[in-house]
Amino acid sequence: MVLNKSFLLNSYRILVLIRSNIICPENTKYIDIILNSMKNNAGNNSFIAEMEKVRASHNFQINTETKINLESDFFIGNLDYDVEVEKSDEIEIILEYSLRRLKTLICNENYNEAYDLTDAIHALPEIYAEGRTDNLSNYWKIFIEPIREKWGYDYFNECEKLFV
Repeated sequence: MVLNKSFLLNSYRILVLIRSNIICPENTKYIDIILNSMKNNAGNNSFIAEMEKVRASHNFQINTETKINLESDFFIGNLDYDVEVEKSDEIEIILEYSLRRLKTLICNENYNEAYDLTDAIHALPEIYAEGRTDNLSNYWKIFIEPIREKWGYDYFNECEKLFV
């Protein structure tokens, strides 16, 4: 798939929301939409339409006192300057590995590990969308290596060459 800036920025926003309430039952639906959009090379408008269906059914709860209201303009439409993101094949590999693992963790109610993984990867789509990939080795050292060691992740081994 050719990933564009809008898709990656929307993926970033969804990962931030997932991280804000890791136990939310809709998280796996959001993950499925991202993965299916990547697999089927769906356009950003189709991606947004699917996300809006899930969004309309609930509000994300951060805790019992606070809610994030996902307004209809939460997602980013096709940008006038929307272009294919450089190194989109790299971020696709990283996202696919990470999102599949994240879905499994959430389904198995391993929320601490799911939170750590989401925390480590949530900014990657934005970094790639903004073209700030020149310092990925530091990102690897600060965010990926600690969770890889903590949780014994082997699946990042294939992605390591993309960072360092």
